[in-house]
Amino acid sequence: MGCEGWIEGADPSTTMLHGYVSTAASSSKFHRRGTSCVPRPRWDISWSVRWSASCARFHWPRSRTWSVSWLPALCAALLSLLCYLNSLDGDFVHDDMVAVVGNRDVTGEHALSALWVNDFWGRPMADPQSHKSYRPLTVLTFRANHYASGGLEVRGFHGVNVALHVACSVLVARV
Repeated sequence: MGCEGWIEGADPSTTMLHGYVSTAASSSKFHRRGTSCVPRPRWDISWSVRWSASCARFHWPRSRTWSVSWLPALCAALLSLLCYLNSLDGDFVHDDMVAVVGNRDVTGEHALSALWVNDFWGRPMADPQSHKSYRPLTVLTFRANHYASGGLEVRGFHGVNVALHVACSVLVARV
């Protein structure tokens, strides 16, 4: 378009890298306005986005709208919420009886520091009968659920777990 070669010695293959203009282009004193190259004002920082090796207008790829880009995450959130919504009215089952209801680390009968020396089931790690499954952050969230829900309220525990599952589903969908 008549502007080719206006930066002397600029290699067109090195001036663009992942949509950003390299230092060879940033030393230019010109940019394209309309059909001809004109001096670039000092305050115009958007010139580097519009500049290319041939002095043609550079456009960023069109970004998707909010609704389209978040649609998979929204679907994942709704699907995971619908799948586990019926668990809110359930009861503690299987290992919940030992890991939550019978665990003194969860119910607050042990000191908070005991979380770091006990296994998942509330036994000291040094105990020969300990399962040696060390998950202090999980037990800490169970304890926080216990205090937030005012005791062993199943709906509070299950609500937090469903919310965490929905959040993880959204994060995976956004990746």
